Amino acid sequence: MRGYRVHLLRDLDPEVVESLPRSFDLIGEIALIRLSPEQERYLPLIREAIRTQHPQVIEIYLKGTVNGSERIRSLEIPYRVTYQENGLQLLVELGTVFFSNRLSRERQRILDQTQPGEIVVDLFAGVGPCGLLLAKKRAAFVYLCELNPRAIELCRLNAKLNRITNVQIFEGDARSFLKQFPPCDRVIMNLPFQAIDFLPAVIEQTGPGTKIHLYRFHRTEQQNFEYPKLRLLQIHPCIEYSAFEQISCFDLERTTD
Repeated sequence: MRGYRVHLLRDLDPEVVESLPRSFDLIGEIALIRLSPEQERYLPLIREAIRTQHPQVIEIYLKGTVNGSERIRSLEIPYRVTYQENGLQLLVELGTVFFSNRLSRERQRILDQTQPGEIVVDLFAGVGPCGLLLAKKRAAFVYLCELNPRAIELCRLNAKLNRITNVQIFEGDARSFLKQFPPCDRVIMNLPFQAIDFLPAVIEQTGPGTKIHLYRFHRTEQQNFEYPKLRLLQIHPCIEYSAFEQISCFDLERTTD
């Protein structure tokens, strides 16, 4: 047994410790952990164990579900942290905006695929971890769109914090933004529950050769994806959601009409 759970063995039965989550999200000085209602009674001991393992942690919160079109994760109280990732400093306000540090490697993967001089659209940008990364290190220009007003405010602050100027940030629903969709080389669609609903409009506004990164839930055995005017390049697993389902990025290419 490894990690924070080792420190619980002196207070809890090994069977109980084994049933607890093996990992948790660490964002700056904040830890987020998902517990079942039965496990919540062990939270004081879990907090002590996590702080023993990670002395820099200030607060440990229960990890709630992501709710609504603004992708807000339920949290006991909002908490702002400064998080460093892939050479960026990001202001993140847990409890009012969506952010997942588990996608850090995925954002680096998208950066590695992006060619210098590309025009990129980040359709559900959040506080900007992906779009701003591409703008700072590779793309010629990035358009970021986000519905959540608080996320937009932080996205603009993050652009200033990292001295990124080759961006344009839009506040509002993606459907409205799609009506003024700019010509681009790459589109990022990180909204697993609903992104596919926006796919027809994206196809309509893009030309052959455009790369589209579509994030969605799918069963682990699914290895194909068929959609008019699109070619599947690969399915890249990102986050395990359950024993049979995961969030993956479907790397797609727009084909000829």
